[in-house]
Amino acid sequence: MKALIISLLLTGFIMGQEIVELKQPESAKIIVKLMFKNGSICDPAGKQGLTYTTAQLITRGGTGELSFSDIQDMIYPMAANYFSSVDKEVTIFTFEFHKDWMDQFYPVMMGLMTNPAFNQGDFERVKTNQQAYVDQIIRASSDEEYSKKALEDFLFRGTNYQHMVEGKSVSVSLITLDDV
Repeated sequence: MKALIISLLLTGFIMGQEIVELKQPESAKIIVKLMFKNGSICDPAGKQGLTYTTAQLITRGGTGELSFSDIQDMIYPMAANYFSSVDKEVTIFTFEFHKDWMDQFYPVMMGLMTNPAFNQGDFERVKTNQQAYVDQIIRASSDEEYSKKALEDFLFRGTNYQHMVEGKSVSVSLITLDDV
């Protein structure tokens, strides 16, 4: 029932879009996934990683009313969670919370999706983490993952699929808050 209510409430946000409800009557957990057909292949030339930066800034930043820190403090007792996932062709925002917290969590979820703060401090933090991942972490942490990225680069050379979702070292450094 709560999932249906969430679906109806989101209808105003995603008017005209397909809503899929997967009922789990025994579960007290509500999971809302919003999928946008806008992945890393939409990144402009020279700004590879822009979609990833934008998605991270939405989920790792604040809203017009709440800072990222305020949101984290608010949702901690709720045991709620949210994150984004950027792929080559789609971006998915996932929100997970207990049904008893719907009235408190819903405004946070809608604030993140409809009124993200996009402030400079959050942008710098997100971009610094992304730059570190592209420059160092992917190479140092997992030979297997790095090898998959290298194979992807080779297979898709010359197409919008070529670059890592997170971008390239040079292109990430060129992304600005205005780009987002």
